[in-house]
Amino acid sequence: FSGAVEVERDGAWTSQPDGAGIATGSRLRTDMNGRALITFSDGSTVALDPSSEVVIEVASMEGPRQVLLRQESGRLLHQVVPDERPGASFAVRAASATVSAQGTVFETSIDDGEIAVSTAEGLVEVAAGTQRLAVAPGDAARIVGEVVRALPVGARGTVSTALFIDAPFAASVIGPEGRATGALPSGVAFQQ
Repeated sequence: FSGAVEVERDGAWTSQPDGAGIATGSRLRTDMNGRALITFSDGSTVALDPSSEVVIEVASMEGPRQVLLRQESGRLLHQVVPDERPGASFAVRAASATVSAQGTVFETSIDDGEIAVSTAEGLVEVAAGTQRLAVAPGDAARIVGEVVRALPVGARGTVSTALFIDAPFAASVIGPEGRATGALPSGVAFQQ
């Protein structure tokens, strides 16, 4: 989207052009002004905010989807397409925590060693050590070490809004941070 987006190849960071493919095992990062969007072949997306770094450990769409990301820093927004086939998974590891999702929109962020998870749609499971917590839409959790805590309702400070468009044309809403969501005339929804 903007700023510098780089991928690590053979121990060196190189610029990642828009639309270029990313192989399993790749490490991707954005600079302090960078924003990027990873789109998997099933339509699931991961948006990287500025100063974010992620490793694509597993990305297989052969049979049931298998995606495993390792978040090193920053904030990621995930939109996961449902895959109800047995064995399908989409997970994000961040330090000692693992966040698992199916057909969900959620956010993960790392700040000063703390991991925050919030869910906008669907349900995610957060696991750290022996603790497990389901995070429902509108809820959030914070993980420090192997301790998982649910945040009080409304702690995220977000505002819920609905917009309905009944027309045969493409429509989108773009937020002040450059994120966009909308629908194409075919009815396919998108989020970037």
